[in-house]
Amino acid sequence: IHFLLTCIFSFTNVWQMASLNILSIALYLILFFLLKNSKLKSKNYYMLATLEIILQISFATYFVGWETGFYLYCFGIIFVMYYISSLAIHQDKVKLTCKIITYITIISLFIIRITACYVEPVYKLKSGITAFFFTMNALETLFIITHFMRIFSRRFESWETHLSNLAQKDALTNIFNRYKMRDFFSVLKEGFDEHKFKFAVIIVDIDDFKHFNDTYGHEAGDFILVE
Repeated sequence: IHFLLTCIFSFTNVWQMASLNILSIALYLILFFLLKNSKLKSKNYYMLATLEIILQISFATYFVGWETGFYLYCFGIIFVMYYISSLAIHQDKVKLTCKIITYITIISLFIIRITACYVEPVYKLKSGITAFFFTMNALETLFIITHFMRIFSRRFESWETHLSNLAQKDALTNIFNRYKMRDFFSVLKEGFDEHKFKFAVIIVDIDDFKHFNDTYGHEAGDFILVE
């Protein structure tokens, strides 16, 4: 996105913003390198990235105006922070970082809006270019939100499947537990009451299994149950 913005700002002769986006590209390359080599913590990466985006929004609003819609990225930041916080189960530091970034974003958005009401933009862009900027920023923000919504939806479905398996299957043997079997037999009984079809139940018991566990150990006993 910064490469695209560099090209657009260069085309519209807003050289200050073009230069700022070049610096942003260099910053993200450095941050990515540090993050990949474990020299930068994730929370610090998100904090620096948020500050960079807020600076971009502030300078873009100052140079080309509020109507270009760069402020929309603030809503993307807030949504992403909510997404990360929802995944950070029992990670208080991560949740705190997300809260701080969210508050910084909201306060920054408020300040940018107030400033835009009293300060005229440096460049008076044509209405068509302004509309293009707004559309581009709106679509980019919408893409960010929908992208993380899809990821969250997939994770939620995965969690739901995992929890369902935990509730219905034995963790060791991966066969249905008593609760699932109770539901299964209820369905069979309803079928029997309605259609009078026959079914049979086979019960298998292992004699002296406690003696086997005491002799060979519980790990050997678990292996036998699984097999």
